Amino acid sequence: MKAARVLPAEVTRAAVALLTAAALWLVVGGDERYALWVPVSVTLSPEDARGVAAVPASPVRALVTGRRRDFLHLLRSLPVLDRATSRDGSDSTRLELQPGDVTLPHRMDARVIDLQPRVLVVRYAREPRA
Repeated sequence: MKAARVLPAEVTRAAVALLTAAALWLVVGGDERYALWVPVSVTLSPEDARGVAAVPASPVRALVTGRRRDFLHLLRSLPVLDRATSRDGSDSTRLELQPGDVTLPHRMDARVIDLQPRVLVVRYAREPRA
C-alpha cells in the first residue's frame, strides 16, 4: 500500500480554514454574557490622622457580569473598593458594602451585582497610653 501524498496547497488551505474558524469562534464567544467572582483590592482611608490597624481577615470578592472579552481587563488590574472610615472612639468600625462601592477598571463594560462579604469590620490600632 502506498501512502497518500499531501500537497502543500492542501495543507495551506487546511491551515487557513482552521485559523479562520478559530478567529471566528473567539470573536463570537467574546460577546457572550458571563458572570464571575473576582477578588477586590480594598483601600481603607481614615478620615482622621489615626490609621487602620489591619485590613479585613476575609478577602472581599465581587460578582461581576459583562461580556467575556471585558474580563481580560481584570487580568491587568483588579476592581477597587475605596472607602473612608471614621473612628467614633471604639476599637472597630462596621462598614456595610454595596455593589456601587466597587470601581471597575477603565473601559470595562461590566457591572458589579453582588459582594462577599456584605459587612466588613475594620479594627483600629490602639492608641499608646501617655
